[in-house]
Amino acid sequence: MYPFAVPRLFGGAQEIADVAAYISVLPMTPQNGLGPGRDLVLGEKLYRDNCVECHGKHGEGDKREHIPALWGQHYRYLVRQGELIRIGRRCNADPKTQKQIRAFSARDIHAVMDYTSRLRSPEDRVAESPSWHNPDFPNYVRPPMPLPLPDI
Repeated sequence: MYPFAVPRLFGGAQEIADVAAYISVLPMTPQNGLGPGRDLVLGEKLYRDNCVECHGKHGEGDKREHIPALWGQHYRYLVRQGELIRIGRRCNADPKTQKQIRAFSARDIHAVMDYTSRLRSPEDRVAESPSWHNPDFPNYVRPPMPLPLPDI
């Protein structure tokens, strides 16, 4: 989101806050992209051992502590963010998270993010229909994710 939220290009802090408030009330897709499901036992163990303390058992995060919710996120997005954190390229990553994930192998990242992609959002946060589209952009078609993922 950084290119779309640069204060000098976007208009300022209030405009960014307005967009964030708007996005925060949009429903989530009931059909987020899942991983291949090949290594879920390892993924669950890694999540339980490394992520639960901060992100919660169900991936709910903690708004008070500024820990993002992970539930309902797309597998490919999660993998991309995990890789960026692991290599030190995600600027807003928490140092504790960076330290934990630095030791993860590619298999570990794919496994834990596959498991995480299966954590369901609360029903009241999910769109009723799998075909729901934001009414402000009814003809929007999501482009493919730019990062190719290796098959492990």
